[in-house]
Amino acid sequence: ARLACAPACIIESQQAIEMHDKEDVVHQQTPDAPRKRRRVAPPIAAAAAAAVTTALMAAHSRDQEVEAFRSEQDLVKAMEHLRQADPALAPLIDAHGPPLKLLAQPGASCFMALAKSIVFQQLNGKAAGTIFGRVMALCGTPAQAEPGAPAQPAQLAAGPAGVAAGAAPDLTSPCQVSTQAAQSHAQGSGAGMPGDPAAAAGGDAAPALVLTPEAVLGAEFSALRGCGLSENKARYLVGLARAFSPAHSPQPLTDEVLRRAADEQLVTCLTALHGVGAWTAHMTAMFNLGRPNILPTGDLAVKRGMQALYGLPQEPSPAAMAQLADRWRPYRSLGSWYMWRVMESAASAPKQVKTKKAKAKI
Repeated sequence: ARLACAPACIIESQQAIEMHDKEDVVHQQTPDAPRKRRRVAPPIAAAAAAAVTTALMAAHSRDQEVEAFRSEQDLVKAMEHLRQADPALAPLIDAHGPPLKLLAQPGASCFMALAKSIVFQQLNGKAAGTIFGRVMALCGTPAQAEPGAPAQPAQLAAGPAGVAAGAAPDLTSPCQVSTQAAQSHAQGSGAGMPGDPAAAAGGDAAPALVLTPEAVLGAEFSALRGCGLSENKARYLVGLARAFSPAHSPQPLTDEVLRRAADEQLVTCLTALHGVGAWTAHMTAMFNLGRPNILPTGDLAVKRGMQALYGLPQEPSPAAMAQLADRWRPYRSLGSWYMWRVMESAASAPKQVKTKKAKAKI
């Protein structure tokens, strides 16, 4: 009731979500048990997508600016706030400085960021990167092309070392990926710390590619499945494209609408889309839209970072995380980023080898 978009998008979409799995769960089979059919969630209805957009536009007028990290000076200001509000963060701030990855990306595509997140769900980085590279080979459109221009799969997938065989890198700017960058990451994992996309390493030799709703909707469903996507993920991708497509939704989602939504409304309405959970919405808000006050309570690394930093006996609950991070307001995104650094430091620290004490001879 507190959210302006709840009556419009949640009531309609939640009924469909309750009837279908949001994740592609593989059921374990036993020799004697009958084979269980996997429930497949349909794409979100165009009417529901339109309701999301209408609610967001009604909640925030187009001329209203939403708070975001837009410059390094904004990050420095936030760092000083955290240093004063929570002295425990001071060593981390001194060691790691301002994270430029949290800056808002005006030219980035929310659609591509969400699409990539769907592909990467429940997979290790290398496998997910390979699949995403194949999706880009199938649907990727040169950045300089006009919106809606058809993809050029024959050119993009040419050669055994093309994008189809390579792992796409994690993108600081999720709106584009170059074929050269995809090839250079073919042997890499393509995964950084949870929720912390690694910077893309691309050159100017190959044209940048973008993923558009029109290109996804123009691809055969069987071709999407052939990229390595599960049936659910392929449907999620098509549903996401429909929600962003003017040809399939009366009022499609747009980057502009999402950038002007308040944090709670943004997360609530994004999670009404099939295949988009709270973690994906939080990561999009932080790394794509530059929102400064996001607390990803479902992120395991943030939980464990808090546990280690504050000496907690167990991982904090979402309520406990919110209480601990209350002192970080209005810069909880930055505080969360430093929690990832806590876990990164712990992972790189040399492990102590326990040696058995020699038994005394009698």
